[in-house]
Amino acid sequence: MIEFLPQRLLGRLGLCPCRVDTEHGETEDRYVLGKDFGDYLLISCLFVNKDNQGKGVGRTLLSHFLSSKVFEDSDGASVYVTERDESWDSYIHWPAGPKEFYLKVGFTIEKTLDNPAGYLLYYGSSHARKHVL
Repeated sequence: MIEFLPQRLLGRLGLCPCRVDTEHGETEDRYVLGKDFGDYLLISCLFVNKDNQGKGVGRTLLSHFLSSKVFEDSDGASVYVTERDESWDSYIHWPAGPKEFYLKVGFTIEKTLDNPAGYLLYYGSSHARKHVL
């Protein structure tokens, strides 16, 4: 499963409660890159069942997304990733997968975040046409 929404709608729609944890200081603004990225799509979740992980399913989902009409009509994609932290098990803080997964296909680090430590990665649509997954 891959779930995404336009960056420009984050403030208006908000994110699902599983992505915001005010108790630990996590807020929605951590996902916002600014108005220059308003036409980017935020990947809020890329999930592959444990039985199918390591078989190329996630790569296929991401490849399909990056070659889709909705992606072509955007300026690119962004995704928030963090190291898995077992102390946060009651919250979903790793729904998009590991940083290395995205870096391998050409995403780059745009913003480094604290509390919890993480990264906002981005991938421009003009770059997507040049990069082969």
